[in-house]
Formats: sequence, structure tokens, C-alpha cells
Amino acid sequence: VTPFSPPVKFLFPAVSKDEKVLVSGLAFLSDKTFYLCRELSQVKEVVGKEFAFFYDREFTGNSFQAQLAYALLYGELPKNIILSGRLFPNGDFEAERVREKEEVAMKNGKFLIAKGNVHEIKEFLSQEEKNVPLFIATGSKEVNLPSFETLCKSVGFKPLKGFLDEETLIVELPELLPEDKDWKEFFVPIKKRVIKLKELIPDLSLHVALKAPITFSLGAGAVIGTGKVPVAIYHFENGNYHRVIDLRKDSRRIKRRKRELSFIEIEEKVKGSDTAVIALQVASHETRSKGEELSKKFNADFFYVNAPELKGSLPLSLDWTEVVSEIYEAFNRIYDRGYKTFHLVMSVPNPIAFALGMAVGNYWNVVVW
Repeated sequence: VTPFSPPVKFLFPAVSKDEKVLVSGLAFLSDKTFYLCRELSQVKEVVGKEFAFFYDREFTGNSFQAQLAYALLYGELPKNIILSGRLFPNGDFEAERVREKEEVAMKNGKFLIAKGNVHEIKEFLSQEEKNVPLFIATGSKEVNLPSFETLCKSVGFKPLKGFLDEETLIVELPELLPEDKDWKEFFVPIKKRVIKLKELIPDLSLHVALKAPITFSLGAGAVIGTGKVPVAIYHFENGNYHRVIDLRKDSRRIKRRKRELSFIEIEEKVKGSDTAVIALQVASHETRSKGEELSKKFNADFFYVNAPELKGSLPLSLDWTEVVSEIYEAFNRIYDRGYKTFHLVMSVPNPIAFALGMAVGNYWNVVVW
């Protein structure tokens, strides 16, 4: 056998009654096809060339075909991703005994793609900027699928079945978040999802949209924080998702201190307490009266942070990042007075709440109502 291309090493899972293992393979294009008793007609049809294929242990089934075809066509996958599945002429593949193969992959620190298309996976991995949507929403995946598909179109993203699809990119929340307990447990899946996506795709850019209470969105933003992954945030209006906050190139934009405020005003009623209540209002729902009620309840100083010129509506033509940074500046000015605890009620669009959470992080003692 004469090699016509550099050899490519790869792994694929094999499961049987007796063992569950990763098999090491090696393949290269060659002057004639060489293999040991394997059904490779599907691979030859997709690759369109002669090749040699070697492996380090015996196995059964045809799920090696997807990984072999990818190696011959495109070389190595990212080190933490492996494929498994019987191959079809158009490059589609699908594996059997998926759960067992996922166990093998996870045990070896790999992510298994058990269904998809080898050409589409390569097309995505070849993109210079890998823009991936993340939809955080109350309700079931089935209910939220149309909204997720709309977000994908806005981002310019084509879901990859079995890899980056609704199962991976929709974070499902209860239809009604409980009023009688802390919501922290619902933030854990978001954090895990973002960490996993970052591990799979180191040069990931995350495009986030939310269908959730704004108080939850603030916490979700705090969990993700700034600097961990490039983020753009979307707002739903007139049937489409619009990118209103883009922090992909500079996540610190929302945290820069400002000398002057163009949109935000601060009104205060201060009586020397170590606790502050902030009523934030950038959307139409009124927060001042609720904030004043809380300030009486806790005998706290009161601050009304609002955007009177915007009159409860942020135009899509405006850079909403500037509004977030001014709110954050207002909060910093209040924080600098030395308060031990903040109580927050707010009326803002979801993207503002999420980005504000990213800016605040987990550094201040804030109780959100």
C-alpha cells in the first residue's frame, strides 16, 4: 500500500456483551484500498477515493464508519470530540447503542456525536468565529422550539443534530418558577451548559436570548459573568430576535466607570441606614412605590434609578450596552457609600437584566425581589 496522504489517528467507541472500549484507528488515502474484513462500501462512496484503514483491536458493527470518513476527508477532529455511526451516502450518520457509547466517551473525557452529518460538522468547525445560540426559557423544549429556530436564523446558525441542536442549546426551566424557594438550583444547569460548550468549542461566541422573569435573567447573567466566553444578547420584537448588546470583542464595556450619565438619573431618600433599596426602572412597569414599601420595611435608604428620557421603551437603534453601563455606574455610586446589603426591585427588558447580572457578578450582597 502506497500512502497518498499523511496518516490520521482517531478513536471510536465499541461496545459488546463483553467490553466497552475506545478503539484506536489509523487511516490514510492510498493507491489501493486495504482493510481487514470490514464493510467499507459506504465509506468509499462518501470519500470517493482509495484508502487504508488499521485498528488496534477487534470490534463489531459499522459505527466506525463516520469517524473513518471524517478522518479521510478532513483529518483530525478537536481532541475532545469523537464520532460514531453507520454512514449514509450523503454524509449522514447515526449510531446504535448510543447510551453505552456515551458512557465510554465520557469515561475517556470525550464528547460523543452519535448522529449528524460529517460535512456539516466540518463546515461548522472550519468557521473562523463559531457563533452558537443559547436559549434560556421557561416551558418545554417542544413549546420553545419555534422561538429557538427564530433565534438560530437571527444568529445565522444551522443546528447540528446530535451535537449543537435544541437538546444542547435550549436550557429548559419550569413553566412557573417557584415563589417559595431560592432559584439558585436553576442557575446550575446554565453554568454547566456554558462550561461544556466552552470545552467543546474553545473559540465559541455565545448568542443568548431569554424567555424568563427578568429577576431570573439577572441571576443567569451573574452565573455567566464577564470574560469567560464572548457573549451577544438578543431582544425579541416584531417576530424576530435583534442583537442589542454585543460584548464579544470587549466584555468590560459594561463595567467601565463613567463620569457623566446620559440616560440614567438617581433620586434618593437617605436617612443613614446600612441597607439600601434600589428601585430600577427602564421599562414601563412602575417600581418606585414597591421600592419605597421595601425601604420602610427594612428601615433602609431608598434610591430610584430610572431613565426618564427613554420613557419605558428602548429603541432597537440604541446601543443598549451604554444603558447597562450607566445602570452599573449608578449602582457603583450607591455601593461606594458603604452599604452592607442591597435590595433590588426592577423593571427592565430581559437583555438589560442579563447584561447587568454579568456586570454585577457575585461580588455584592444583593437580594433580588
